Amino acid sequence: MYQIFEADHPDSQLLDGTLAAVWHLATLELAVRVEGAERTYLVMQQASYPLIGSPGEALDVGYWCLPNFAIPVPMKFSPPTTVGSLKRLIESTCNNYDLEAEVQQMAYTLGLRDVELTRIPGFIEIKSSPRTPSVVKAFSIERFLVTSIDRSCLRNIADPEAMHGFVFLPLDDVEDSPELFSQLHGRSHRSPWGKPIMTNIQRLVDDPRERTRISDSSISVPSSAFHYDEQGILAVGDLAGYGKVLKYTRENMHTFNLTVNEIETHFRGSVLLAFERMARRAGTTQIQTAGDGFLAGFPSRTLRPWQNALADLLHEWENVLSSVSALNGAIREPDLRVGSRLAIVSGQYSFGRIAGPESARPAFDGASVVDVARIEQGLALATKKGLPEEFLDQWFLAPDGSRHYLAVHADLDVDDTFSKVLDGFGGDSWKLVRKSRSSKLEYSASRSGRNRCSKTNLTS
Repeated sequence: MYQIFEADHPDSQLLDGTLAAVWHLATLELAVRVEGAERTYLVMQQASYPLIGSPGEALDVGYWCLPNFAIPVPMKFSPPTTVGSLKRLIESTCNNYDLEAEVQQMAYTLGLRDVELTRIPGFIEIKSSPRTPSVVKAFSIERFLVTSIDRSCLRNIADPEAMHGFVFLPLDDVEDSPELFSQLHGRSHRSPWGKPIMTNIQRLVDDPRERTRISDSSISVPSSAFHYDEQGILAVGDLAGYGKVLKYTRENMHTFNLTVNEIETHFRGSVLLAFERMARRAGTTQIQTAGDGFLAGFPSRTLRPWQNALADLLHEWENVLSSVSALNGAIREPDLRVGSRLAIVSGQYSFGRIAGPESARPAFDGASVVDVARIEQGLALATKKGLPEEFLDQWFLAPDGSRHYLAVHADLDVDDTFSKVLDGFGGDSWKLVRKSRSSKLEYSASRSGRNRCSKTNLTS
């Protein structure tokens, strides 16, 4: 069910259904546009995930909402039955609040400063609860439109790493969003990014006058605020033979206590956990994992001297390999044990909402991202067919008699760094080789600490 009442609606109008709860919401309407562009976007957040196990759970994806401050309105002896009695109940509670001050405080917690607000007439919705559709609730919406803001905090609006959870709804083509139908709500919901928008947002974007009003107050944000242009270290890691190991677990590793799916899930979870711990301990949030691999960035603006950062990264990669060794210990077939590849480069790259407000999540971009991916692919080829010609100007670290391989781009002057940090790294013995058409430098490190470094000439 759904009813909507504007401010001038007759007080005598009867309400459909019996209200189980009443809420008064002060919403923050914030529109943005990229400098030099005309398209405008409405800032939204996810309101809530569905309640686990709640009766009548409908759409297990959550809802997009406007940032808001919510006040529960207690009902007394009985629920209101008319628009007038509902308004009086809401006023009796909300007169005790300075709503604009509450919205200003909410904006401040989002990192916004010196915010100017315009109060806009609101409305009342009577509808099935978004999270528990079997329950009917009243939502009184009081609207506050952002008309100005301190430009020093524009990055908090752009939210380049999506830490605030913002998404940006384009106001000029909302009708192109797919729709999800909820049987329990009895209606369809416009659902950009696969999540429905709340009905109060849908009411605004369906009205051309409201879209114009919001767009006219949009905040201009430079495109550079939506991502970081970084200088730093990029790393791509991958586990070799991981798919075969998962197949092996399905076919051979049965226990009385765990199902095949549980064993496989445990293996996958162990690897992803190792990747995420590596990123946290090495000091970055810039990581994307996918199955048996990852791409991570370590920006110089947050790093100690890069030699120390590289040492930390290699140390944490060794911890990942320790987890891999534990996994390999459970596999009886030597040919099926998991290996690893890690490629490292230094260079410029971008991280954040690469497509500006059109991006819902952060991503990597730049020539260095392509470079590190190609080097990791070259490692994969090197493990099977030898080192490709185009990868000769790299540093390579390969274990003697092991399945683990490491490549570092030659732009990183690693002579001293490796001699300090690679001792004890990985297996029993590693070989670092810088290949060129004229010479190579070999470095071996063992867990006992006996290091050897020599330079020899290669014949063509």
